[in-house]
Amino acid sequence: MALRVEMDHLDRGFRICDGIIHIHANQGVEMPSPEDFELCVQWAMNAHTRFALPDKRFRKFDGVTPIIVHPLDCMTEIMQEPLLSLSDRIAGGLGLLTHDVFEDTSVKALPPVFFHPRITTIAQAMTFPGGTAEEIEKIWDAEPFVILCKLYDKFSNWKTMGHASEQKRLIYADYIRRLLKVVKETYGTQFHVVKLAEALLA
Repeated sequence: MALRVEMDHLDRGFRICDGIIHIHANQGVEMPSPEDFELCVQWAMNAHTRFALPDKRFRKFDGVTPIIVHPLDCMTEIMQEPLLSLSDRIAGGLGLLTHDVFEDTSVKALPPVFFHPRITTIAQAMTFPGGTAEEIEKIWDAEPFVILCKLYDKFSNWKTMGHASEQKRLIYADYIRRLLKVVKETYGTQFHVVKLAEALLA
């Protein structure tokens, strides 16, 4: 029988069991059935299509890619992180799927029939009506898991920032490095997003 190794990091809100991180706040978030998961994705796509604010329908890098591609990209990245527990991958995945709803659409609430209350908490914690400047100032007050989710968000954006000005790229790169610092200090360096973001910034 394999040795079960478990370590508690109560001060940082998680435990490690056999190399897998389990965030305490995400426990109880369960994997939806394939049919319910499809409904969650369809709901987010509908929010970003039918209820999008006038200037929030498309990605900035080309002006034609539907904006829903970004949250889908974030979601698929975190949901395939093998060092996070299933509850963490679902909470992070659905939180990232919906993280721009409150900023980019006229929708003001996530339907509880589709989304666990924890998903709303994560999405709201990632929402900054004042834009990037407010976000960079205030995100550090969020719990570490939200900062991890924000790293996925910013990493996804960074992949398409070749169109941006040099000044904006420098500000964004510095922001991602600060997010990386918090994530590495909290959870370590083994997450795929940490390695990918560092490689992309190099």
